[in-house]
Amino acid sequence: MIRGSGENIWRYASIIEYEDGRRVPAAIDWPARRIAEKAVDSWMNSPGHRENILRASFTHLGVGMSIVKGETTITQNFASARGYLKTGLPQQIERGGYVSMETTPFPSFAPNAAMYDFYKEKRNEPAGGPIPVSERKIDVARGIYRVRFYFETRDGYEIYTGPRVEVR
Repeated sequence: MIRGSGENIWRYASIIEYEDGRRVPAAIDWPARRIAEKAVDSWMNSPGHRENILRASFTHLGVGMSIVKGETTITQNFASARGYLKTGLPQQIERGGYVSMETTPFPSFAPNAAMYDFYKEKRNEPAGGPIPVSERKIDVARGIYRVRFYFETRDGYEIYTGPRVEVR
């Protein structure tokens, strides 16, 4: 999936503090519905979290919850699909090898990606200029990259992240 993303995290630690200064986690015996309501109320009262929840461009949502030693953590992960690769991209690509970077847009009436690049996440920099999607030969140095896709807009391009790959 080629996408943008966002995340909301909510934590609640139920702690009992005794007169002797000991702090110990207390068991949370609330029903799951009450925990969920408390988390959502908290997110909706926070402008940044509320913005993530109400952003119309997000098309996918994942939710996870854990309770460890009295601390409840709930996370929401959002994604806005912009397209999908027509053929799967292997996790490892041979330098000088050939792969297809053609996309299927999402929604279907949107334009396909025009270009892509290999992005060095650890260095926060591209490994070269954008490459036309029609160019299938992989010609970047060995390393681990995030593939980014350029979708044309009226004012230039929007860049969306795609899968991580290792060039060998």
